[in-house]
Amino acid sequence: MQLRLLDRVILYPERSDKLTTQQKKRLYMTFSRAKDEYFLTNSMFKEIGDPDKYAVNQHYRTGPPMKLYLIERLENWISKNQERVEKAMLRRAKLSAAQLKSHEWRRQLLLNEIEKWVPELYIDKVTKKLKDEAYEYYLNLYEGFNRQLTTNGLIHYIRHNYSNYEEFLWWIGDHKGKTGVGYIYPIIREKLDVLIETQLKLKMVY
Repeated sequence: MQLRLLDRVILYPERSDKLTTQQKKRLYMTFSRAKDEYFLTNSMFKEIGDPDKYAVNQHYRTGPPMKLYLIERLENWISKNQERVEKAMLRRAKLSAAQLKSHEWRRQLLLNEIEKWVPELYIDKVTKKLKDEAYEYYLNLYEGFNRQLTTNGLIHYIRHNYSNYEEFLWWIGDHKGKTGVGYIYPIIREKLDVLIETQLKLKMVY
């Protein structure tokens, strides 16, 4: 399997001490896009809570501000509510019996690819330099950063910058289409997080 290198989320803080506007955008998803791509409903958003930030509406300058949610936050919620999200997707699609069968077939293809996927880390230990990079990353990203680098934050940084996680997501999205992608993120992350816990002795806290 030939994986494509990403130019969208993989960041190298040593090359730039500031995140670009485009890089910041890639970490967030608008309310409407999340409903479309992740099949989240209004009632689900009530459980998720308030947006992480607001931005000027680029389509309607006089309209209400856009609601932006951290993609990581949405994926965390989806990982705990996978069955509900999948049911919402199927309800919205109003699939026929034949389409449901096709959906299940494509979903199984995705799961087969995940089963074959071998997560990789591009580092073999946690160093001060790595922690400093992650700290600067969040300092530049969040205006309200409390200057406390948590274990979860460090794992998130490693996952997106020092592993093959993003390359695999890109490959799946590019080759398999949208079917099932929204609710397979947690499965992929879990495989990688097991490796991070085993190799780097870092464990996510939920």
